[in-house]
Amino acid sequence: MIHPSQKRFTPCSYPDHIEENLQQLQANGYLLPPRRVLRTPEQIEGIRESGRINTWLLDYLSEHIRANVSTAEIDRLAYAFTLSHGARLAPLHYEGFPGSICTSINEVVCHGIPSAREILRDGVILNVDVSTLYNGWTVRTEDDLPSAQWEHTILITERGNEIITC
Repeated sequence: MIHPSQKRFTPCSYPDHIEENLQQLQANGYLLPPRRVLRTPEQIEGIRESGRINTWLLDYLSEHIRANVSTAEIDRLAYAFTLSHGARLAPLHYEGFPGSICTSINEVVCHGIPSAREILRDGVILNVDVSTLYNGWTVRTEDDLPSAQWEHTILITERGNEIITC
């Protein structure tokens, strides 16, 4: 039971049993995540829907990624698909980012900017990121060697983990 003088970790809308579990973990010396990362059931459902759309988008784009296609064309396809599914493009105009998605080729690790001048060739590695929102944009490998990555969104709850984007 939560004592009235005890400061809640969770927002008041969270069930008391979750608050009690977190208070117990903290009392046992566990570090708790910042409160700002907690989500309401409505927010979690929105994240799930976003994950479904992102997965569909990546599947759709994979059908169109091939040699002689520009990264700007891939970006245009992502823009049209996302809007047609009633979603918003997270990276577009975020702190001045010019693309709907990030397209990173070979030694570009992440946050590559789509370009009409960047034409895919046979044998390149292309990372397509449809949701990352991180500031200095393009990040390259220090040794200019190719890079690849795979990301998923994972929901962590007291009942276990759920992969949102698959």
